[in-house]
Amino acid sequence: MRRAGPVAERLAVGFRADAFSYLLFLRLVPIFPFWMVNLVPALAGVRLATFAAATALGVIPATFVFAFVGAGLDSVIAAQQAAYRSCLAAARSDCRLEFHVNAALTPELIGALTALGVLALVPVLVKRLRARTGVMRS
Repeated sequence: MRRAGPVAERLAVGFRADAFSYLLFLRLVPIFPFWMVNLVPALAGVRLATFAAATALGVIPATFVFAFVGAGLDSVIAAQQAAYRSCLAAARSDCRLEFHVNAALTPELIGALTALGVLALVPVLVKRLRARTGVMRS
């Protein structure tokens, strides 16, 4: 990190200060490649216990949510295929197999994405509850 410069060092200090929340967010929101999310905490000096806990909490539940999203998309694709087959069976000439984004917004898919968003907020809620409890004790 010293070779990367002062900006990288400041980012690493900030990352270490709230490593669990950052890691959980990065695990739940698949923006960055998985290998990068594994590498950055090591370079930033995040403790192994923090890394393991955030990874377990982020990966395991997110796996179920992503599977649920995939199953929801599978049902949408199956419905599109059934409509296409019905069109072909009716001997219509305007049959097309298309995927419409509007059809993908099923209640199951919306529920799965909402669950993922709520899961990403867990560290923030825990931190606020801890802060309130600490304030009340003073």
